[in-house]
Amino acid sequence: IAAAKTYIDTPYEQMDCSAFTQAAFAKIGRSIGRTTYKQATLGSHVSFSQAQAGDLIFWGSDSAPYHVGIYLGGGKYIASPTNGETVSIKSTTYYTPSFAIHM
Repeated sequence: IAAAKTYIDTPYEQMDCSAFTQAAFAKIGRSIGRTTYKQATLGSHVSFSQAQAGDLIFWGSDSAPYHVGIYLGGGKYIASPTNGETVSIKSTTYYTPSFAIHM
């Protein structure tokens, strides 16, 4: 989580969602692949309600995830959201993830 927070305010145009998660995990010596699809096949697949801080969280189906972030716990996550935005901390209240990968 500390590694992920070092990217706060990085523009999406420099780092999309899966590049952000890849870079954050690389900072702690973990290779997770470049794409959302590759990252969704790692670790143990769990429902979002079972996510723990540090887990990858995904939106979309298992076979076609379209967004990834890192769960911070307490209903918060960090991600690179979309064009024109920066890496930031958001609430899952308005954008509930579909599933998680326990890392």
